[in-house]
Amino acid sequence: MDQNKADIIAHRLMQGVLLVEFESCNTPEQEEAISIGRMISRLAENYGRCPVVVNLHMLQLVSNELMEQLVALARRLKPDGRRLAVCCLRPEVITLYKVLELDDILPHYDSVEQAVNALTS
Repeated sequence: MDQNKADIIAHRLMQGVLLVEFESCNTPEQEEAISIGRMISRLAENYGRCPVVVNLHMLQLVSNELMEQLVALARRLKPDGRRLAVCCLRPEVITLYKVLELDDILPHYDSVEQAVNALTS
């Protein structure tokens, strides 16, 4: 992908939750997915103790590498009482998500609003 990684994701605070959104529909390749995962981790560190929601609606596919990065981040946040969730998965991704039983580690929600509400309640 020729696009600068900083242009691939955007972030903002929404009701005290760090919301990270992809701005490109291209599925990141292996090295890029790892780099993006690290960027999301740094954002989570920079925003302190707030929960994190990653909106995946723009991605046609979610690579194993990206999911591994998100699962690893969820595990790192948990001891500090912080939570990470994903939202807006495409139907084909939800099927794989359920098969891999990722909901216990990395819950997913149908919308940004549902995810933010779940993490702030």
